[in-house]
Amino acid sequence: MSNLIVVAASSDDVTLNGAELVRQVTSKSNIQCFDNQAVRSRVLAVLETHPGRPAFFTGHGRPGFWRGTDKLPVVCSSTTPPALFEGRTMFALACWTGCHLGPFAAAYGATYIGFNKPVSVIPASSKTAGVIMGFLDRLFGLIDSLAETKNVANFESGMTKLGEWGKRELFRYINQHRMYTEASVAVQEWSGDFLIYQQGRVTARKDRPLASLLNSGSCVNACIEDGLPPPP
Repeated sequence: MSNLIVVAASSDDVTLNGAELVRQVTSKSNIQCFDNQAVRSRVLAVLETHPGRPAFFTGHGRPGFWRGTDKLPVVCSSTTPPALFEGRTMFALACWTGCHLGPFAAAYGATYIGFNKPVSVIPASSKTAGVIMGFLDRLFGLIDSLAETKNVANFESGMTKLGEWGKRELFRYINQHRMYTEASVAVQEWSGDFLIYQQGRVTARKDRPLASLLNSGSCVNACIEDGLPPPP
């Protein structure tokens, strides 16, 4: 089972859904920062006392930071001590954080997986939530494996296989029950549209060129709104 720092901010209905799904798959071997513990002081203290331990975040994101339950920045490119990134694998299931926080974290020794766009969240009450929880559980294992080996190619291959498994399971459910679900869209995003920043190097999926993400007007505007320079 994964050995992660799991941060799940829950400041509104959208993030409550994401936090609930993560809550149902996290294990006792993970350090859990949920609800009122998903705030800057608590999370930074955990990162400081567990150097190098991989971290997973779900909640709202902005180009330069993870947003906590108190709606304030948690891990942030402008205030987080750079030493807390060193040697750590970080995955943010959140909008935008790949724009600026990703390359910043990588510059200080992290392997950072994030998105340069809005990311879908599945309602925890969805009848297909069980498939999503299975996906997240396997994703935790991939993050843990990447943290141990730093092998990006293996991680990408694992995410591709995981996405194929998730879509297959979801479509089987949809066909059986003759219903449509947004869950299949999220699985495709989570497994195919991520970027990996590692020691100054970025990996983009072949089906989603890096330039189209970094140069998109919405991504640049999101940075400007936060007073950050455009994506590198």
